[in-house]
Amino acid sequence: MNDDAALEADLRRAILVHDPPPATTVRAAEAAFAVRSVDAELALLTFDSHAAAGAVRTSAVRDRLLTFTAGTVSVDIELRYEGQARIIGRLDGSGRTRVDVRTPDHTVTVTTDDLGRFSVDSLGKGPYSLRCHLSPDIVTEWFS
Repeated sequence: MNDDAALEADLRRAILVHDPPPATTVRAAEAAFAVRSVDAELALLTFDSHAAAGAVRTSAVRDRLLTFTAGTVSVDIELRYEGQARIIGRLDGSGRTRVDVRTPDHTVTVTTDDLGRFSVDSLGKGPYSLRCHLSPDIVTEWFS
């Protein structure tokens, strides 16, 4: 092992002992890796009400509006915290479509109505990601 490799190994050990990553961050990273989808198109975040309003994330400002876009398809989401997390969403122009709402611990599957609307209650802790079963499938970035 050369000097650079030994120094890198020492620094990694020191960080893990003195400043480890938060457990929630590790869980989110593991969940993202576990449910990655090479056969789906990634829908990117194109609107975030917190960013648009310049809001600082505090416990007082929790509800959030998000829009994800993949090609011509958009997914509008309202993330509410009413005791537990709740997602109200609309998949633009899809008609009836199956949507998986994913967390690091479980997946809840719903079907949109004829206008592409859906909702999921009592989700538990995030982060969250959606998989919309279209052709091809669309997967959102993780959000919370």
